[in-house]
Parts: sequence; C-alpha cells; structure tokens
Amino acid sequence: RGGVLPGSPPDPWGPPDYLAGVAAGASLAAGAGAWTAFADQAATPTLVGTSLRSELVLPPVNPTMDYCMLATTSFNKALMVCGISAANPTQGGCVTSCGASWNSALREALAIVDQGCLPLENAANEIWGPAASSGISSTAAFTLPEWEQLQAQCLSSPCGEFWCSLSAVGQHSLYPPYEGDEGCPNFMATDGVYTWPFLTWTSVMYYQDNNLGCTGGLSAIADDEFKTWACVHAPQCAAIVSDDLACFKYNEVRGEFAFWGWNARLKVAPALFQLPASFCNDQGVSVLLDARQPVGAGVALAGMSYAFYKYSEGVLRPFRSGTAEELADGGCGSVRLAPDTQFWLEVTPGTEHYPWKGWWSSVNEDIMRGNPQEVALAIYPKIAVPGFFKCDWLGVTLQWCISEPLDLDLFLFVPLEEGGDFALDQPNAVYWATMDPESTAPDLYTGPYEQNGGEANGGATIILERDDIGEPADGGPRTFGPESIIIKGTPMAGRYAVVATIWISDPLSPLVFSGGCATVGLYSGNLQGGQVVQRQVGAKGRNGHWWHVLNIVVSYDGPDDGSSRPARYSYEMVDQIIPGPIVQEDGYFADPQFSGPGAPEPEILLLRREVDAYDRATQENQWLTEQHCRSYAKVGLELFSSVTSLPLVSGTFTADGGSPVSVDSAVLRYQVPEGYSGGYGVLEGQHSWLVQSPGFAPYELNFKVDLGTEHLFYGTYLVPADGQTRVVLRWQDTPSDLDLHVVPVGVRDPADGTEAQWVWQDPFTEEEWLPEVYEGDDAALRPYVWWGVAGQECGCVDHDDDPQTDCRPLCALSATGPDYASRPTLTLDRDDQIHGRVSGTGRVYNAPEVATLKNLWPGTYRVYVSAYQPEGADEGPEFESEVSVDIWLGDGSSVSSIGSVTHRAGRGGKWLYAGYFSVTDDVVHCTNPNQKPQEEGGTCVSWYAARRVVPAPLGNNYHPVRLRMAHALLYRDQLEESGISFHRAQYVIYSGGSCSCVGSVSCSCTGATIMSTGVVGADLPEDDPNYVARVWTGALPLYLTNGQYQIKVGLPGFYDRMATVDVADGAVDVPAVMVPIVAEGELRVVLTWGARPWDMDLWVVRAGVPKPSWLEGVPEQTVFWDAAEVDTVNEDGVNEMAGIALNRDEVNANGPETVTFGAGVPPLRYRVAVNVYADLPTLPDAPTQCVEGEDAGCHFRGGETVQFFTSTGLLTQSTFVPSVGTWWVVGTIEKDIAGGFSFDFEPVVEGERNGAGSVADGSATCLDIYDEC
Repeated sequence: RGGVLPGSPPDPWGPPDYLAGVAAGASLAAGAGAWTAFADQAATPTLVGTSLRSELVLPPVNPTMDYCMLATTSFNKALMVCGISAANPTQGGCVTSCGASWNSALREALAIVDQGCLPLENAANEIWGPAASSGISSTAAFTLPEWEQLQAQCLSSPCGEFWCSLSAVGQHSLYPPYEGDEGCPNFMATDGVYTWPFLTWTSVMYYQDNNLGCTGGLSAIADDEFKTWACVHAPQCAAIVSDDLACFKYNEVRGEFAFWGWNARLKVAPALFQLPASFCNDQGVSVLLDARQPVGAGVALAGMSYAFYKYSEGVLRPFRSGTAEELADGGCGSVRLAPDTQFWLEVTPGTEHYPWKGWWSSVNEDIMRGNPQEVALAIYPKIAVPGFFKCDWLGVTLQWCISEPLDLDLFLFVPLEEGGDFALDQPNAVYWATMDPESTAPDLYTGPYEQNGGEANGGATIILERDDIGEPADGGPRTFGPESIIIKGTPMAGRYAVVATIWISDPLSPLVFSGGCATVGLYSGNLQGGQVVQRQVGAKGRNGHWWHVLNIVVSYDGPDDGSSRPARYSYEMVDQIIPGPIVQEDGYFADPQFSGPGAPEPEILLLRREVDAYDRATQENQWLTEQHCRSYAKVGLELFSSVTSLPLVSGTFTADGGSPVSVDSAVLRYQVPEGYSGGYGVLEGQHSWLVQSPGFAPYELNFKVDLGTEHLFYGTYLVPADGQTRVVLRWQDTPSDLDLHVVPVGVRDPADGTEAQWVWQDPFTEEEWLPEVYEGDDAALRPYVWWGVAGQECGCVDHDDDPQTDCRPLCALSATGPDYASRPTLTLDRDDQIHGRVSGTGRVYNAPEVATLKNLWPGTYRVYVSAYQPEGADEGPEFESEVSVDIWLGDGSSVSSIGSVTHRAGRGGKWLYAGYFSVTDDVVHCTNPNQKPQEEGGTCVSWYAARRVVPAPLGNNYHPVRLRMAHALLYRDQLEESGISFHRAQYVIYSGGSCSCVGSVSCSCTGATIMSTGVVGADLPEDDPNYVARVWTGALPLYLTNGQYQIKVGLPGFYDRMATVDVADGAVDVPAVMVPIVAEGELRVVLTWGARPWDMDLWVVRAGVPKPSWLEGVPEQTVFWDAAEVDTVNEDGVNEMAGIALNRDEVNANGPETVTFGAGVPPLRYRVAVNVYADLPTLPDAPTQCVEGEDAGCHFRGGETVQFFTSTGLLTQSTFVPSVGTWWVVGTIEKDIAGGFSFDFEPVVEGERNGAGSVADGSATCLDIYDEC
C-alpha cells in the first residue's frame, strides 16, 4: 500500500522497473542529456564488467535536471569505477569500464563549458586539491581550459589517449546530430508519460508496445561494447521522412544508448508505415457505404472518427487514430499503416449511423502499387430507439476487400413453416435471384419476401436491400460491398441461416475466400450501438466458397394457449466453411447440393418483443411512447471462497425463482478484441439469483439490468458454512479501495471480568506484539483489525506445514490467552485494493473484503468501512458507488444471513459506521432474528445496524454508559413474579437535533443522527460490582465517546422514555423509568429526580380544603407516602379522592414515585406537589423528615421532573429549576365532566410556611399546597 515491493535489478535486455514516486505530468528540460539507459529507474543495476553500479545515485528525474547535474554524476561515476578518491587520487589501472566512464565524464563535461557548474568543480578539487594545483577553479563558469585540465588528469592516468581523446566521441552521441542532412535538433524520446532527449530502456519498451519501434541483435557487427540495437519512430524530426526510425546501439559497458543512424539508411528494421489507406476511393468519394441504400454516395465523413488497433500477445494496442477533420482532403487523406496486418478497427461515422467495429486487414503494398487501400465498410444506419418503434428489426451486412474475389453474395435461408428449421436449398433462400412466386424460372431479385402477411400485418418482411457485384456497370472504381438484408417485424418461429458465398462466371476459377477479409455483421434495432456481432472469415475461407456465418432463431415465450405471446430473438454462431453448390448465372444451384449446415455454438439470447400482433399503421404512435422490446444481457458468474479467494469447482444458481442451473451455464468468455461471448441471458429489469455451492452458505445475488446493458459479470464470493460470524464488504467499481475495520470495545474476559488485552501473534514463532495502528493511535488503548494490523500485506499462511489444518490469516487480532485456537480472534481474511480494474480476461471481479469473528467474549465489536486515502493524497476518495456490508451470524456449526447495511451511491463520506456486534451471556433470551446463541461459550451474539457516515472513528476513547431501568409501578423484586422483563427493551442513541415525547406514546427526534441501536439485554448478575438490587441494569454497557446524547428506550406496553446523557471522560449511569400505558380515561403522574436528595415524595391533595396544621397531622384528602389511597367521604358522602392511588414510593434516589388517577376520579381540582423528605439513605435505617436550614442536604437540586401520561401518551411535564426549597407546588389538575384533564403550571416562586419548610408554588399569593389560590 503506497509503496513498491523490492525486486531484483532490471534485466538490461528486458523492460526495467518503472520509476516509482515521480509526479505524473513532469517532463525534462529540452536541453538535458543522460549518461545511462537507466536514467528513468529507481536504481541502477550492478552489472559486472560494466560501469553500472547500484550504489551510484542518479540525478532526480524532474524538470530541474540539467547538464551540470549529469556531468557531475558522470564524473562521480568515473571516480567510483576507477577507484579514485581524495585519499587515493592516483588511478591504479584502466579496465574497459573505467576508460568508458572517463570518456563519458569528459563528454558530459564538455557539454557544460562556459556554463556554471560548481558541483563538478568542487568534486574535482576534492580529489586533486584547490584550483592552484588542479587548475579547476570554483567559479561561476566552467571554462574550456578547466575542461582541458580535467582531460589532462585522464590522459595522465593508465587510460591514456585511447579513452581520454574525444576525437571519436561522435559514435557515442546520445542523440541524433543537430546539423547536416541527418539533423534532428528536437529529438525527444518518451515512455508515454515523461520525455527525454535521449533513449532509455523504459522508452524503448513503450515504443515497442505501441508498434512504434523494435529491437534486435547486432550479430556479425557486434563488439565488446555494442551487441544490441533499438530503433524508434521520431515524428518530431522534420528532416526525415514521416515513417523513418531513429536507430541506437546499446553500449553494455557504459549502460547507455548511442545514436547509430536513421533506419532509412541502415535498413535494420522494416519501415513502420509503408501502406497508405483511405476512407475514400480514387475519385474522392467516401467508401463508408450506407448498407441500406441500394446505390449511391458513401456516408459523409464529417464528424467521423477512427481508431486502428494492433493485436499482439493477448493485448490490443493503439496503432493509429484520429478524425476526418485531421485528415487531408476532407477526410480523404491517407492513413499510413503497416501492410499485411490484421487490425481491429473502430469507426464512428456520425450521429445517424451505428459505429462499426471489427477486424480489418491491410494488404501487401505490392497489390496496391502505391495507391491507397480503400477502408471500405458497410455502415448501418440507425434503425430505432432501443425499446420502441422498429426495435424488433434486424439487419445483416456483408463486405469484403480487394484481395477477395470480385463478387461475394449474402444469403438468408428461411424456414417454410412455423417453428421449422431452415433448409439449404434454393426455394428457401432470400438472395440476389430470389424466385418470383408467379414464375417457374429464376429472375433477378424481385422484391420483399413476406411471412404471415408481411410486417404491416403483424408478420415479417425480409428484403435484400443492397446487392453489390464488385464492379459498377458504368466502369467506376471497384467496390467491396456491402450487401445487406433487413428483417422487419416478427418473423415466424424457426431458425434462419445467414450464409455468404462467392459468385463467379468462370467455374474453373478457384472458389475460395482468398483474402480472408470477408466480414458479416448482425445489427439490432434494440441495441444502442446497433451491432450485435461482427465476424471475419479469416484463413479458413481458403477452404471453400460457402461460409455459414450464424443462425437467427425466433421463438415464443410461454405456452401456446391461443393468445398473443412475446417473441424471443436469439442467434447461434456457426462460422464454418461448408461444402455447397456453385450458383450459376441464372441463379440456380448446380449439383452437388449442400451436404449440410455447420454445427452451431450455444444459442445467445438477443431480445424479446412484448407485443405479438399489432397494426403498424394504427399503433405506430403507441410504439413511440411505450417500450415493446427488451434486450437480453449476458450474465457471467464465477464462484470463489470469500475467505481463501480460491475458485469453487461446482455450484448452481436459481434465477428469479426458477429451477437450479449449473454455473457452467453462466460462463462468460472474453476474447480480445471481440469482447464477450456466452453467459446466461436475462432481460432488462431487476433480478434475484440464489447462488449455492457445497460447503458454503447460499447467497442472494440481486442485480439490475438497465436498458442497453449487454454484458454483466459477477465474481461471487461465498461465505463458508463453517459456523463463523463474518462481515463481508462489497462495493462496485469506485473507489478502487475501501477498507474494513473491526474495533473491539469494552470486551472482557468472562473468567475474571478483566478487560481483554489485544495482540498480534506471529503465526510461525507465536511471538506476540501490540498490533499496528494508524499513526497517532495507541495500540494498547485502541486496537482494531485492519489491513495493516500485522505490518504487512494480508494473506493466509501455512503456519505448521500440515495440509490438514487451516491456514492462519496474517491480519489477525486476538485477546491474550493460553490457547490461540480458543481465543477471541478478529481476522481480515481478504483485503481488496483493485475494484474497477479490468482483468486480462476483460472481467471486473470487484472482490469483497471479509472479516471473521471467532470465540467472542462479552463486549461490543464495532464495524467501520473507510475510503482508503493513499499516502500523500489531498482529500482522497469518498464512497462513490453503493456500499453493502453483509452480516453473517454463526453459532459454531451453521451460519445465517441477517441482511446488509447499505450506503447508497452518491452519498459520499470517508467513514461508514455499519453497526456493531453485541456479545452477552444472556442465552435464554437469545431468540431475536438478529441474534444467535453460540454452541460453546454460553454467549449470545447480536447484530445492530448503525448505517451512518461518521468522522474518523479509530482514535476515539469509549466510555461505558449503563442503562438503569425501573418500573413506574413495581419494585425490582416484583418484576419476575409479574412476568415482566426489560431484556428486550430497545434503545436508540441520538446525537444532535431535538427530541420530544409529548403528545404521543412514542418519542421522536428531528435533525438528529442515530448513533446506534440495540436491546438492553439481561440484568446484571448479583455478583457483578455494578449490580444494583432495586433497578434493572443492562448487562452490556453502551460505549460512547465524549458528548451529549439522547437515549430513547422502548418496550411494548410502555411509553417510550427519552433520557439526556452527557459523557465526559468516564462511566455514566442513565436511569430510565418505564411507565406502563394507562387505559383510556386514566392519568398517571410520575416523579423522577437525580441521585440527590435520597428521598423525595409525590403528593396529591384536593384543592381548596382547609389548611392542615402540621402539628395535628395531614388532612384526609391527601395521597402521599403514608396514605397510598383515601377511603373517607365528605359530608355529602362523596370520596373526593376516590380512584387516586400512590403506586410506588421510592426512598433511595432517582425515583420513580407514581400516582395513578383512575377513570372514576370525581371531576374536581387537585393539586400536585413534591416534598424533600430526607437526604440520608432510607435503608436500612429510616430517617425522620429533614428540616431546611438545619439539615445540609434538605433542598431541591434542580432538574426534578413530574410527567403526566394519558392513554394517548405524554400529555405534559414540569421541571423544577432552582436548587432551593423543600416544597414544590407543581400545579393543579382539573378533571372535567367529559373525563378530560387540564393542567395549570405557573412561574415558580418561594415562601415560608409554619416551619414546615419553604414552598415553591404557582403564584406569590399561593404559598401552601392546600390554598385555594
């Protein structure tokens, strides 16, 4: 990732490694030179007996590279090779490599005379002393006398005159001379990215790969220095002809290419572009001929573009390309091509015709005798808008070239009965001599051949629209087709054979496709590009004169029940030469007749026409607005293991609920350059395939075939059915690299409750280290599994040389423990970095990334996806295509899919929080679809999706947040006997936005981000240090980073509860009081508060009764802790407090205290108040009523809340703000005759009353809970 793996030094006779780390787009200054053919290399190879040394540092390849840098490098090389240094300035001997290095150094130094080059001058003075003794001064300019002093040092060495004289240096020039008839002052070589005024090995390979150069051996003229030559095309050298080559000899000793001469004189390589070719004939008329016009001028060249490719060793390489505007004479100018060469040609003629793609062959220049070869093509006009009017029409074309016989003919053999097969005989043929139905003798083509009343009546009309005899009657230029047949409408069911043959008047002439260039094309009105297939006869054409090209197959979908059925079109490639008769001048077939058709390849579905019978005249407008044809896309399928990436040898798929089909039926073959063949045909639309292979879990492959899609390929990676929990990350072409991360949070060893310690273990030595993490992260605090966890590329290694055991993934994170096999282990089995890359077989595999989670301890395991940012990138990529995170839950023996987390295309982001696995020991309640009890370990693994984009999460510190749940009516010890459990309570954690529960049984949030969801889980066991006897505590904490959150808790039969929590570098407890939903007509009042004071009480009194005397006791019309219900009546015999009951009195902080108003409560006014009773633990000792001012904690803390619930939800609530006082008069409740409740809350004030403590009430005049205020 972000680097290059080290390799062996490059082979001087093969392509060297490309230079790594150079910014794209840089080019060298035009005046630069170089002393080595490895100037564009990361390192120079060491070659014994030469001047090449790997320790020599080459100048950096960038625009600042100049002659001074090259001369200094050359001089340093000479010192190194000759063993000269400041400590040993006298040269001991002169081998060839030393002399050659001296010669190169002098040559480079001569090039900088009168230029500044302090580095060279300083390097010389370090060896031979200051200027006074060396004669080389460190001045601004390197002068000719100084160069002569440098030469004198060489002449005085053992190398002497032979190496130190530059009289013969011309033979070692790095580039063509600047003057004379061979001058080329602007010679530049390229490797496709950079340019140099000298040749390098990388640029030689570039020219070879692009058919612009070649190499060879010097054979008899080789010597000790030169054994190899290379010639490259130099179009910028105006002094030479346009197809000449600049030739160089490779100097093995110096490691550089020296200019040798021009190929026009040396003749060591064949000229590249001897043959001119043109898109016009010799009269300047376009030979791109409209295939549907019987005669006439060619297709206009304006707007035409072309590209010639040359196929070599499985690779299609660009050879020539351009536009008509770039050619001379309005597009009729010549394109220079290599002769006797088969090109893949792509021509886009303009907006009114389909592109032409296929093989095209150039001929020998001797055939053309200096004249341009015509690039004559059958250009098919567009038939229809795919899916609409005329979408069911098919066209067939035939064309040929100058090396074929004069006249070729196109035949379509048809069936004579519905559902029948074609017969290779004259009555069944549509061709130039189609029989006139009213005549007994053949005649020239008489017009359309109609089936079932013709196309206008719901049948088909078949027409030979163009017949070409190769030579116009008026004596004009020779033509090479096209011939064309069109099939309009719906042919009757059956098979139709497309065949080409040779017509010749002299039966003694050889009847063979002598040129091999005859080409047949099939076109469909339902394809955007029109062309279905193009096939050239090739060399086999020399074996006969009947070429069975393909079959067209028409059938019906569905049973024949008398109603209209969709018509299905397909074709079968045959591409075989078959024996057959000679077609005579009168059109008759002479004996012997056909021996039989060619054997077809498997059928390839093309399109389906949804309307079977119609009136073309009346339904044309309908056809323009409704889709009537759907194309078949060819789908290829290959199966692999998602863990090992190995191909699976067997498998099936069930397409859209059908019967299982072998994957062999979905083999999509790819051949350069024709493209794809084979595959399983499916129509446009949405599809679902169930893919299966023995030993692997079934996988549902969902995909859509869009209008115009011709081929789809799916490399499908299946999850082993080995009982392991896995995460599978899938995405499409972009970006090329996404990364999967699994982050363990709050994981503890179930044996002793200690936090897990995560390490990376060497699979061979079993040594353990802290795992690798991103820069800035602390592996001890924030471990996670990712592609760099091992400090090396991910993979699976054989760690024990035992073929019976599984390999060990390198990218693995495990918790410390004695036995590796039983440890909690997180592994990244596959890391993929090449999405969107086309393989050599034309496929894009888009393999997934896969993580496996084994032997999990209780805790959470968060799953993140990141868009990989290469080192040095600015912002790097974001999520571009759709991202899918598939979750597979295992129990040790089986696996099941629980769905995917999908991030839709175009939503962007750098990090996706997919969700998390929660592991608890609550196996009893492990029954939800998103849960799986483990067969060993006594744990339950649950998955909860998050589906949100987050900032970079790996450096976060997580803090435990525990939900403390209480029942509003029942105490903790009453829950079990009442059959109530909170383990299935669902929670949702929000960040930001605003949340409200008022007016509904459910709470909702707007503008908030969902952080995570899940279930509370089992209650903590009593021996857990966090266990609290009076509340239900979720066994698994919710781990959150610092910040404020809203946590919603829901359970069927209860109102949703919303709690605000602030996380700040520590554990947090979040109380959640679950309030059962009341029946219609009832009201529930619930008091909750914080951790202090310890004991608060909820009071409800009949408003307007006489004031009580605290010394005499509480009036009877009061419901509070000492009177849960009132059963007394007034003087009228009415119990004014009937139906009001205190359900729960909490004496140890947080609440709840709950009072329920039944449906039978009298329609009167009631006052609700809250009293601070004590700030001491009530249990085990019961303190007395505290006194404000005397007991330090005897006052409100602020934040105390009273909520009022009806059957429709939370009706209203009031919160106490100041942290003073011991009495809070919340307000009044009034029940009307209709049974509704109304509330009166006013601003809070404070006052004193009879030593009973201060009172906060709704108005300044109402200072007692019993006042009629």
